[in-house]
Amino acid sequence: MHLQYVSFNVPDVERSCDFYIGLLGMSRQGSIDLGNGITETLLGCESAVSAPGAGIILMHDANRDKPYERGNAFSRIIFNVPDIAGMIERLQAAGVRVVKPPTQVESQNLVYALVKDPDGFLVELLESRRR
Repeated sequence: MHLQYVSFNVPDVERSCDFYIGLLGMSRQGSIDLGNGITETLLGCESAVSAPGAGIILMHDANRDKPYERGNAFSRIIFNVPDIAGMIERLQAAGVRVVKPPTQVESQNLVYALVKDPDGFLVELLESRRR
């Protein structure tokens, strides 16, 4: 068993795609029209082609006229990245809010940083360091 997708309700699919595709490097894998103005936009990572893994579904309801409410059960979505410093530079240049700058965790041999996506969801970037 493996996790296939995490799904977010978003008010603006293109704004979210600008973040996840344009800045983080995911790819659009497809779109599903569920009818009644509701669509799912499926995003994945390049490595998913050879080794399927988790992706993101951006749920959009064109008929919704009020903001979504987020509960406090969601923590964050986590991405492994090869160059966290370069990624943070690119995100900051695009105006993305950095919540926690790259931080070394010696005991785990990794560096992580936290940013917010356009809808305020917390995104952790993780770079594993070789020993």
